[in-house]
Amino acid sequence: MSKVDYSQKQAWVFDIDNTLYPHHCNLFAQIDKLMGTFISSRMQLPMPAARKIQKGLLSDYATTMQGLASRHGIDPKDFLAFVHNIDYGCVPANERLALALKSLPGRKIIFTNATAAHAERVLERLQVPRALFDHCIDIEAMGFQPKPHKDSYHALLGHCQVEDPSQVVMFDDLACNLKTAHELGITTVLIDTPSRFGRFEGYERYIDQVASDVESFLEQTF
Repeated sequence: MSKVDYSQKQAWVFDIDNTLYPHHCNLFAQIDKLMGTFISSRMQLPMPAARKIQKGLLSDYATTMQGLASRHGIDPKDFLAFVHNIDYGCVPANERLALALKSLPGRKIIFTNATAAHAERVLERLQVPRALFDHCIDIEAMGFQPKPHKDSYHALLGHCQVEDPSQVVMFDDLACNLKTAHELGITTVLIDTPSRFGRFEGYERYIDQVASDVESFLEQTF
């Protein structure tokens, strides 16, 4: 892991899912189920066949959304609105996180493969004011090119007018997302979760720090 002087950083980029809220909330289980339902309904397929298509698209395109748009002409906005119609009640309020973010110097940015509406619902449940964040770069702002595609990071830097990526710190629970960030010169912090998707074996050189959660990292750093 790298030795980093975080006091000199000017912008802080945060993923939403399994990063600002705990992994055990498992919102993705709800989203994943709705993905299968969406495909089943649109393609008039039984659920097992729909799930097989869903997992194949995920493997081929990195996200089900991108696969549906590229291979089946599905409007990403329709898909995203459907699959984010979930119950957010499992996300707990987090006063420590709100205080840590409020005290954090520099610009704060949300960077999510989900929608801005999803991010706002999560923040509402966390009781973290949306106003603490200067920007929300969601999947639509990325031109529907999700992380870890480099185009999404160029969208982030362009929208937020970041001229020097070395002044940016990015938090994410997926090592593959942090690999692209690191290659662009961004300092990376992996939020360690039990998920097999977050494992960072083979990605060690792209990870500057590992933390159990965002609030603990910020409290210990500042």
